[in-house]
Amino acid sequence: MARNSRFFDDKHPWSETKDALLGNYLTPFFTKVYNASRDGIIYVDAFAGPGRFKDGTIGSPLLALEKYQAVCKSRRAKRPIQFVFGEAKRGLRRQLEANATDATNSVGYIKQPIIKDSFDEAMDCAVKVAVVGRKRPSTYFYYVDPFGFKYLRMAALLESPNPNHTEVLVNFNTVGFIRDACEALRIAIDVPSGIEILDVGFDDADLETERIQRLNAAIGSDEWKSIIEAVRDKSMNYWEAEYRISQLFCCNARRKYAYVTSMPIKDMSRMVALGGEIKYRLVHMTNNADGCILMNDEMLRRKQNQQDTLPGFLTLDVDGKDVQPEVVQQAMRDAVMQYPVGKQFQMRWVAAYVISRCGVFMNGTTLLRTYLKQLIEEGLIERVDKYRKDGKPRDNFAKETLVYRSPTYQTTIEFDGSSL
Repeated sequence: MARNSRFFDDKHPWSETKDALLGNYLTPFFTKVYNASRDGIIYVDAFAGPGRFKDGTIGSPLLALEKYQAVCKSRRAKRPIQFVFGEAKRGLRRQLEANATDATNSVGYIKQPIIKDSFDEAMDCAVKVAVVGRKRPSTYFYYVDPFGFKYLRMAALLESPNPNHTEVLVNFNTVGFIRDACEALRIAIDVPSGIEILDVGFDDADLETERIQRLNAAIGSDEWKSIIEAVRDKSMNYWEAEYRISQLFCCNARRKYAYVTSMPIKDMSRMVALGGEIKYRLVHMTNNADGCILMNDEMLRRKQNQQDTLPGFLTLDVDGKDVQPEVVQQAMRDAVMQYPVGKQFQMRWVAAYVISRCGVFMNGTTLLRTYLKQLIEEGLIERVDKYRKDGKPRDNFAKETLVYRSPTYQTTIEFDGSSL
């Protein structure tokens, strides 16, 4: 799978959007994990490119270096970090080595980046390397932006040595996946006219069996076949299949990550009648409720801030589908019902669960105030700390607020003969 030789000449609008989204998240992420990462941070960019475009703008690996240095600048105690980059093309790898060296030579607390020649080698290195002595690193961040699906493996994203302190951000091109899937199965489907596919497919020499195996590995199962066959049989349309492919990727990621969010990035200047053309999906994986909410809120904030400056490229919604309040309310109820009666839990865990299931459409605090509030008024849950110092009832919806399922509510429901 060779990249277009001119891909890194100029930074395209979609590359600007992806890097802006990544950078917008990395600053609060590094800030959040900094104090807790005493044994170091592993940061992986598994499809890194040269680090800098020919027009001078920086790419994702140098952006990550820049963001970490900015967070460290005002800190007396420096947390060591090991960057691991992967790039298959020899020429681009040489450029990356030079650019990374220039960016880190004068920064003593940042180890010289390790640069590998494939996704697999970069991910394998990240699992084995230590930052402080022989200790397991405190925090892991994987950024994965494949230029096709030949070398992407879901299993590698699920094998972090410290899964409770791991974040994964994947640019998943569902449209490109459908193209590759149709070619692998030798299936012809009706593709909406005018679609632009940003990555490249398999080489002509790749065998069909190998393509199928690679696609299975990329998405994490072979269930994609039935989706493509449904489009062929016209029991599912193209855009429904695109949505199902994204949901399958997320579902497979939930084997190891509790909170997985898929955020469609659209070009609103194209396919306006359909709500914009999906260019790719930003998929975030984490076991940390704060990480899920942070990603959700940062994406919403960026959408608001960029509507005027990038009106053609940034739209974050739930796939153009209407979000029915009753669906969100049921997801909120499902989240609460995971906890035994009387067991205390923080509001953040409920918000993250709902975001993971319903997508990016409302910031975390507003989500809690709008939907969890109904369950409090209903009596299903109660606050641990019910009153303020002045005796008035508490009405805050901060993420750390403790609540619990009410024993009284449970008794009432059982007495009525109803079922939860």
